[in-house]
Amino acid sequence: MKKILIIEDNKSLNEELIDWFTFEGFEAWSAYNGLTGIEMASQLLPDIILCDIMMPDMNGTEVIEALRKNITTRLIPFIFMTALSGRQNIRTGMDLGADDYITKPFTRIELIKTVSTRLKKAENIIELTDSTARERTAQLNYTNRELEAFNYSVSHDLHAPLRALNGYANMLTEDYSDLLDSEGKRMLNAIIEQSKKMGDLIDDLLSFSRITTNEIKISVINMHDLVFDVYNDLSADQDKARIDFRISEIDSIYGDAAMIKQVWVNLISNAIKYTSKIINPVIEIGSTNTETETVFYVKDNGAGFDMEYYDKLFSVFKRLHSARQFEGNGVGLAIVQRIVQRHQGRVWAESEVNKGAAFYFALPLSVASNLKGVAV
Repeated sequence: MKKILIIEDNKSLNEELIDWFTFEGFEAWSAYNGLTGIEMASQLLPDIILCDIMMPDMNGTEVIEALRKNITTRLIPFIFMTALSGRQNIRTGMDLGADDYITKPFTRIELIKTVSTRLKKAENIIELTDSTARERTAQLNYTNRELEAFNYSVSHDLHAPLRALNGYANMLTEDYSDLLDSEGKRMLNAIIEQSKKMGDLIDDLLSFSRITTNEIKISVINMHDLVFDVYNDLSADQDKARIDFRISEIDSIYGDAAMIKQVWVNLISNAIKYTSKIINPVIEIGSTNTETETVFYVKDNGAGFDMEYYDKLFSVFKRLHSARQFEGNGVGLAIVQRIVQRHQGRVWAESEVNKGAAFYFALPLSVASNLKGVAV
């Protein structure tokens, strides 16, 4: 049953139109002034709106202007009803986004035909839009499959020579080390080390590219336990002995467990790395709530960074410390940002050189609520 909203200040005409459309099988609603009509349109979301132009207080052109500014009502088909004297108002209304008009006086057949024609056009547009959306979705799925195949090919083709390089380097170390002087051994170790870094970089880049295409699988995540597990996995015995690791209560959330785990892995590993050269390192992890989001944080008292270069922080290959100071390839924080953005959240940081850094990521509470209904 199609819903129609009739905005007409003439009560007798309004009631007559309600009877006409009810007889034709519509669910018909009436408003006797423009302001009421706008409110009802937002609440009812009718399939079509029929509105008089000449009304006191708020005329029809003001009504259409308000409806077209509202994201929930801007696409509802809108037809003006007007006397012959309202031609200029019709032009104004059409410029504001009205779909059609009918001139008073009109017959029931004329009005029903005008409304039916406009509804049919709206249905055709919806069908065309749905068809286009399905086509684009199919194209996107195809592109994603091609990208995944390309990633696999790149991974295989790039890792194969690296494995060969490592293999020959290890054979040289095992079988010919006696023939090499100290400088030769140093260069051979450098080859092995650099090839390992190249392999790690390839893996990180592939992870970065897959974040965009991988489907998000929603489940409840116990963030408190996840943080403890990640820290224990990342920290060696000597790290656990030297680091004052402090964890507050952390709220559980809905999200992709594998992706969110990667966020914690990258942030906590950074905190461990950048506190490796100081005495009495401290790493603090916890969460807070605002009215709209849950904010998680990782704070340390390590090397920190200069906020002047903050705009480079979450970019691929952008590093704020030299490789001689701290190892890394500049991909980890870019991965963090992309994962958080896929969860409709945001990420940011605060720091001061030699006084530590604080990294935050926030997930909207509304998103968490909406995800509760998603099948796990």
